[in-house]
Amino acid sequence: MIVPTVSLAIDQERSARNSIKVSETGEIYCYYSGTNNFAEIKSAIESKKLRLLFISPEALIKNEQFSQLIESANKDKYLKNIIIDEAHIVVAWGDFFRVDYQCISPWRNNLLQVNPALRTFLLSATYRDDTVSALKSLFSTGSDWLEIRCDSLRKEPHFIFVKANSFSDKRRKVLELVNHLPHPMILYVNAPYEAEKWKTFLEENGYWDVKTFTGDTKSNYVDISVKALEKKNVSKEKCNAIRKLASRVRNLEKDLVAGKIGEVDYTEQCLWLMLEAMIKLLAAYAVVLVGEDVGEFISGVSALAFEYGRYTLYKKEQEILELYIARQKVVDDEIKQRMAEYNAALQAREQEFNDIIKDAFAPDVMQRFGASVALAQKAGVDDTEILKSTEQVDEFFS
Repeated sequence: MIVPTVSLAIDQERSARNSIKVSETGEIYCYYSGTNNFAEIKSAIESKKLRLLFISPEALIKNEQFSQLIESANKDKYLKNIIIDEAHIVVAWGDFFRVDYQCISPWRNNLLQVNPALRTFLLSATYRDDTVSALKSLFSTGSDWLEIRCDSLRKEPHFIFVKANSFSDKRRKVLELVNHLPHPMILYVNAPYEAEKWKTFLEENGYWDVKTFTGDTKSNYVDISVKALEKKNVSKEKCNAIRKLASRVRNLEKDLVAGKIGEVDYTEQCLWLMLEAMIKLLAAYAVVLVGEDVGEFISGVSALAFEYGRYTLYKKEQEILELYIARQKVVDDEIKQRMAEYNAALQAREQEFNDIIKDAFAPDVMQRFGASVALAQKAGVDDTEILKSTEQVDEFFS
């Protein structure tokens, strides 16, 4: 199953393990950058035990080892299905962001040449007609195309776009938005130095509880912690391994600023790198305090605590989202009511004009004349400029 984000892959793997009955371990896996389970996945594929693999298109196409594994499994007809989750992304992304999504179709076509029985499933909850047409041109072969749809409208977030003519104008408009939008809030910037400048600007304008969080923030915390471990005589090997994680975070920050990776990919990779750094820091310090065995136990508990915290935050996020949708529904209902009243008034006005226009073509001359006067009045012509009687008409043309 090809999925767009690491968090989605992890959640789906966990859900699959709870929902799909397996006969033995090693049948369901998730692979992403930073994991150390490639050897297990390779063994499961070669022994034909693997039933479901969650993976990104980048890992699937760019990773030469994975590419060879999949090609071999496909040649043996062991590969049965390709499932693309959030398949609308195949069309929406690819020009400048996550370009490997545009490689999925030709990659699949190469597999089909060897294994024509290979099936493809395109899953999404946000299909538009033009997206379906584009996917059909990319993935259908002849008449072999089946759609199962359950279309319904859903609430979408509202976006506000504000154009700034200069940097000072931008600061003024950002401050205006900060003043009116709900708090707490997040202000995204392009680089760590910009975060510090915006922090200072907001503090100067009365916002005292402003915190910055950047790639430098995270990696600096790691470096400080490693120095503390070195003072406790933790091995150089362990300290360097943790430092490498901080260095990877700094490189991700540079890639984000340079436009080499997107914000979503940057955030997720930093999340998992910092998780790994936190667990290794705790485990190393626990070894100093209580010994190797208890240290390993503490590192396991730390990972579990992180998962619990992540799901707690996810639950809170969902509650906030549901509250937003509920409030948005009230606003939408009010707008619908106003629109209905406006349409009713418009229809009444239209009917009134239609009746006047109909009279304007009546056989009776005076009826036509009266309708013309009424039409001019309804159209907003100044009353002093309307000819309302035959005498006024004669006087006008005399």
